[in-house]
Amino acid sequence: MMKIGKSRWLSLGALAAVLGSLVALLMLPALEKDVEGFAVVKINGKAAYFKDGKEYKPLREGTAYPYGTLIKTGRGTTVDIAFSPENVCRLMPRTRLAIVMDIKNPKLKRLKLEKGKVAIKLDNWPKGHQLRVETPTAVCGALGTRFSISFEDDTDDSKKATREMTASCERGTIYARSRFTINSITTEGKTFDAPKIGQGPALATKVHEGLQNAYTDEEVRRGALRIQYGVKDGAAIEARAEEKKPSRFVCALAKADEPAAGMVVSVKRGSVFEHRRSGFIFKSDRFTPIPETTAEKPVLIAEGKILDPGEKAPLAKAYLDTARAESERYSQLVTAGEDPTQDEKLKKLSEQATELRNQLFSTRVLRMMRHIRSGARRGTQGIPRR
Repeated sequence: MMKIGKSRWLSLGALAAVLGSLVALLMLPALEKDVEGFAVVKINGKAAYFKDGKEYKPLREGTAYPYGTLIKTGRGTTVDIAFSPENVCRLMPRTRLAIVMDIKNPKLKRLKLEKGKVAIKLDNWPKGHQLRVETPTAVCGALGTRFSISFEDDTDDSKKATREMTASCERGTIYARSRFTINSITTEGKTFDAPKIGQGPALATKVHEGLQNAYTDEEVRRGALRIQYGVKDGAAIEARAEEKKPSRFVCALAKADEPAAGMVVSVKRGSVFEHRRSGFIFKSDRFTPIPETTAEKPVLIAEGKILDPGEKAPLAKAYLDTARAESERYSQLVTAGEDPTQDEKLKKLSEQATELRNQLFSTRVLRMMRHIRSGARRGTQGIPRR
């Protein structure tokens, strides 16, 4: 009997893997045309998949899988999947990702990122098709670009439930916006919306929804980024990171399908501005610096203004703190797989936060506050052009 050495078997195994990947790539044009699935082109380590069954099965390189498949990668494992030869997604270690096709719109592919990180390269995405990454609290989308999204929820310690999402773009433009459930309906961008994240800026955001209030913690780690909030008369905040000095701010506002009366903002560090466009025919950008506030004295954005709460600072702080407690409690329950609407502690926090919010944004109280007017048009008073 002919003997085949171990190195020979390894070579044959490597060749089989390469051939499998080539076969998968050859299948991709049909997959793209028929919108039936994706292919696994490379596995570095151990990974598994779940589809219409009760147990995970080993993920296999060079194999096509249908939409609706959930993939999880182990420690130190990466997996490359492809929708076509020039449109690929890499799953980083310890990632759980479901790849689905939208039922109502077959041209929309949704990557449901439960935890971990994905790096996406869309160099030749079909015209008219869409791809977006959805986390439990936000959604990101792009076309013809390269970007990375991560989501961590500290599932090893559900009491933390940080629910932090990071987003950065290597080429092109992406967007990121909140994704909440209001009256059993999923809504997007009602609380938080970063409509244009281009090459350079890096965002880390913790978006928590409560029963009636929402709390966000934003950190711009690189570049400058403008974020819009669902507030009546508009509210846009631009944070600018300096070298080795990220900008960070937190805010609280009503969780609602309609614009909120206002929001409370506390700048933790860095350069943060309220942005507003003015002018009827000739539009100009105006930036009002939001002072780096102490924990005891946040500011308000309401009625198209930045307001100093003055003697109502304790009320503003109480709302910010209680909205945070409500929203983080909600996240802890969701992470633990419990129904937030049945939790008495959460209900009490929600009622307290809403009562504080209603007091704070009443017309009588708002009239007592001083308007912070130290704004500047772009490029003036030392505010650099982007």
